[in-house]
Amino acid sequence: MRYKRIVLASKSPRRKEILEKCGFEPIVMISECDESKVKEKDPGKLVKKLSIIKARDVAGKCKDGDVIVAADTVVSVDGTILGKPKTKKEAREMIRSYAGKEHYVYTGVTIIYKRKEKDEEYSFVDKAAVTVLEMTNCEIKAYVETGEPMDKAGAYGIQGAFCKYIPKINGDFYTVMGLPIARTYRAIKEMTR
Repeated sequence: MRYKRIVLASKSPRRKEILEKCGFEPIVMISECDESKVKEKDPGKLVKKLSIIKARDVAGKCKDGDVIVAADTVVSVDGTILGKPKTKKEAREMIRSYAGKEHYVYTGVTIIYKRKEKDEEYSFVDKAAVTVLEMTNCEIKAYVETGEPMDKAGAYGIQGAFCKYIPKINGDFYTVMGLPIARTYRAIKEMTR
């Protein structure tokens, strides 16, 4: 692979950790775009659009040879999109909405390879179905009190304490974590060969 730097357009420590596990040394550059302007009811289209605007915003600050990776993740329960909770009460309500049933996690990824001639851009969306066990109000409250759900789409982190409530995933574990790495790695490899 021929590139100068991997630039992660995200402040997510989990996405940085995933890239590092694969041997990349990402530089973090946070997008300053206004995500609230993106209005989309379809979760797949929403995460794709958000990843595109984040990647393009950060690409404008990068140099030739840089590879920019941007991602966005949402949870969808019965047609309702859940982002990151703003309060503990909202986190508890989110968890209550999918406890005891299946929901979907969508992660959109955009990769831009900065080139002298013309930047190359590739976007995709990955979807995973996640089953959550029934949870008591005490279990939900105790989990929210850990603080773990507050910076995560759908108010949980699959890689943290919430894992004990997830008996089944149909799809890529890393999609649920926020960056489907196998597909991302393949795309970077193809673009920079």
